[in-house]
Amino acid sequence: MNSVAFLDAVRDRHGLDSDNKLAAFLDINRGRVSLYRTGARTLAPVDCHKVARALDARPEYVLACVQAERAKRSEDRAAWNRLAMLAKKAGAAPAAVLVALSAGLLPYQAKAANVLCILCKVRPVGLPRPIDRGDAPLPA
Repeated sequence: MNSVAFLDAVRDRHGLDSDNKLAAFLDINRGRVSLYRTGARTLAPVDCHKVARALDARPEYVLACVQAERAKRSEDRAAWNRLAMLAKKAGAAPAAVLVALSAGLLPYQAKAANVLCILCKVRPVGLPRPIDRGDAPLPA
């Protein structure tokens, strides 16, 4: 879903027949709603939380969908869409991943920076491999 779809969903769910009523219901400036509607802006994080509450949805899901909408690269968009689906289905576990990604750590950046990334299993240079205890397979 994108920003406009979320706004439409709130309007439909709560029977709001105008964007003025939507803006008042969400406590968002009417001009900002117009910017969201025209695609000039995407939902701000604070507004994502308001929309999530109005839809009884997980805020992680709304935030990830909006991040996917903002993404310029198709790889980034696909990663955010996968995280949105995880957040919609799972719960708190994807929240940690979303926080890491919100900080700007995407898999391709982790490889470039040679840092630990839970999505692509990149280890920093010099970090020893975990000790094999024989009870679980080790990541590559």
